[in-house]
Amino acid sequence: MAVIPLSSLRSPIFRLYFGGMMGQIAAMNMQQIVGGLLLYQLTNSAGILGAMSFANAVPMLLASL
Repeated sequence: MAVIPLSSLRSPIFRLYFGGMMGQIAAMNMQQIVGGLLLYQLTNSAGILGAMSFANAVPMLLASL
């Protein structure tokens, strides 16, 4: 029997899980983008925006190791 890519999407429970995860990831990405835009509009400083982006990335980098 050949393995069909994404054959797990036949399961309704997995489709619900997959849809929920895609929604959560989209919301997280939107939150990061809008947060950066808001910070830049409030401060008008690319340096502060870069520093805050770096400060947000450090814990993710350390936790992923």
